[in-house]
Amino acid sequence: MTPQNPSARFFPTFLALVTLMLSLCMAPAWAAEKSAKRGIAYDIALPADLSALSAGVSWWYNWSPRPHDRLASYDYASMYGVDFIPMVWNGNVDDGQLKQYLLAHSAIRYLLVINEPNLLDQANMTPEAAASFWPRLEQIATQTGVKLVGPAMNWGTMPGYGDPVVWLDAFYTAYRSMNQNRDPRIDYLAFHWYDYGLPGCSTDWQSTESPSGSPSSPIGTPRMTERRLIQSTSRNARWRRWSLPSSSARTCSDTPGSRAG
Repeated sequence: MTPQNPSARFFPTFLALVTLMLSLCMAPAWAAEKSAKRGIAYDIALPADLSALSAGVSWWYNWSPRPHDRLASYDYASMYGVDFIPMVWNGNVDDGQLKQYLLAHSAIRYLLVINEPNLLDQANMTPEAAASFWPRLEQIATQTGVKLVGPAMNWGTMPGYGDPVVWLDAFYTAYRSMNQNRDPRIDYLAFHWYDYGLPGCSTDWQSTESPSGSPSSPIGTPRMTERRLIQSTSRNARWRRWSLPSSSARTCSDTPGSRAG
């Protein structure tokens, strides 16, 4: 999730300070357990922040196709062992520029796509709009070799599609009707979780079933990519028909608030 204005560049100051303090305090504990599954959602702008986080964090994203301009000249992967994961936040993207960036940064393996489409103040894309847009993402993935991670689902505010499973079912139906009954390419499905008053860490789950209940569905493995520091009491989230059998890695990330590309 991002603020209502996705072009906002920074978190509230106190949250940014909390994030940095947590990263500095927890770095010694993370050093022995750095995991490729652990990342952070934040518009990191300073190499010093990457250095502080690198003991336990392997990747970050900032709701944008590119990292902050201040990091453009840094080889952050080699220097800090932290990878940037670009995002196509909604359907407003320059395909050519994105393709050019991905080809120029061949180490990028994943592309996050469509952030919370069933929230009116987020990507705000109907299943039909997302299905119409999806072939463009597939073409970019084919031409650059990245894996598509998304849509990033949550309980939403879109009339008729508050349930993420209902949205996904409609998305599949629309895509198939537009593409000779072919299934969309989804390498990984992201989902966001904001409930139960847990601390600012969440868990990376793997699913044995798709939203349609078919183990053979091409959706693949859902990946947690976002979790709030602040408790949410506005939603009683349940992912019905989804099997979430085990947790494997603690994932620390923050309340959203950054820029979008």
